[in-house]
Amino acid sequence: MSIATNRRDNDRELERRITAVKVLDSSRYKSITTLHFEGKSDWLLVMKFCQSHDSLKNKIRYENFTYSLGKKLAIKHHIEAMDLGFKISTIVDMDHDFKDRDFSKKISKGSQNEYIKHSNIRSTIPCCVLITLLLEEVLDEAVKRVPILKDPTEDEIKIIIDCASKRTIERLFKFDKRDWFKEEFLRKIPNPMNDHSLCESIYLHRKGTYQEEEDGWGWQDVEEKIRYSIQESLQGSAKKLDSKILEELVISMIEETKSTA
Repeated sequence: MSIATNRRDNDRELERRITAVKVLDSSRYKSITTLHFEGKSDWLLVMKFCQSHDSLKNKIRYENFTYSLGKKLAIKHHIEAMDLGFKISTIVDMDHDFKDRDFSKKISKGSQNEYIKHSNIRSTIPCCVLITLLLEEVLDEAVKRVPILKDPTEDEIKIIIDCASKRTIERLFKFDKRDWFKEEFLRKIPNPMNDHSLCESIYLHRKGTYQEEEDGWGWQDVEEKIRYSIQESLQGSAKKLDSKILEELVISMIEETKSTA
């Protein structure tokens, strides 16, 4: 059951449902099984997968999927929805939060802090983002399938993945100067990977060797058609190569919505 009236309204669908319950006491929205994501691309990937999956398409419908515009809003909306009694399960990107602190309550006990995770919310740990979580065990094959690379060798694929991991580390810790935290993170997640860095590395190696980018270059500067092609290929691989992981994720989220404790 959606209260969105146009495409832009979808960006705030969960927020609108929360407001309806708060202001109008519209309890009908609380009973909807809600799978909640931190962004539109994750929402679309999982929703399309479920719509084409024989064992899932009869269990879940369009109204069951929502997303927020970014991780902070996703966590905020999840906590609000849980407090109101929504049947909701949320997954957000780990990024560099390998201790789940972003969605935990901090309780001070003398000189020590204790963190208690909010219910029905998880991250993509041990992977930085959802797409790399889904591709974790088939990443080499997924990269090989990207059309722009034209059947790369095993060595070329390894170079691309190593480059993507290095770019991910640079991106994660660009503004975080805590060396001790970076070291602790890398001990826990030795080869981090996010989607932007992976796509960048694929594009920069499209001719078989690394193509130096210009100063200030970024993924958004790449021609839209090429960006879409790389992203679409990786998402397609996530659904085709290891759909069991995605299927299990969806099923676990559905089961989690049965508890609003």
